[in-house]
Amino acid sequence: MKRKGVNVLTEAGKRQRTAVKEMREADCVYDRAAPYLLVTVRFPIDSLTSEWSIGVNRPIDQAHKRRLRQVFDEAGVLRRDASHRLQVACSKAQVQQMLDHLKEEGLAQTTATAAESAEGDSKWPSFEGWGSVIREKAELIAGHHRVEAFKEYLRLRELPEDERWWVCSIYNKG
Repeated sequence: MKRKGVNVLTEAGKRQRTAVKEMREADCVYDRAAPYLLVTVRFPIDSLTSEWSIGVNRPIDQAHKRRLRQVFDEAGVLRRDASHRLQVACSKAQVQQMLDHLKEEGLAQTTATAAESAEGDSKWPSFEGWGSVIREKAELIAGHHRVEAFKEYLRLRELPEDERWWVCSIYNKG
């Protein structure tokens, strides 16, 4: 139902009809993107690129990167937390190729198996071999500052190569 205008008094004391302004609600970006979600996985951060095939990623703000690294130092790294997942784009075919590779290697989990597993690394399939299987980097859509801060965190703490991953939600760019 369309709202009617409201009468207001002008400076001259005359009534004037004005339109009621309404707030427009927008859908959450994650809700709008949900149909394009392919899989959530452990993904190697070195197989991500901040270069997009369409559009431009914002440059790294060094102060923001430094603050994130300080948060990692003080509070820990929340790479498994759903609210801190990286948003990644690649083709559906690439994800299927990786899932087929995991199946061939006997490393694939069904969704039910993953959901039943204990909280930990086995909760998500690992796309650790992405670089050798796909031979193309996936596009990092959201989380660029987190990845750069995390790389610095790993370097400063001299952590091993097998820690260079983050839980990512992968969306179909095709």
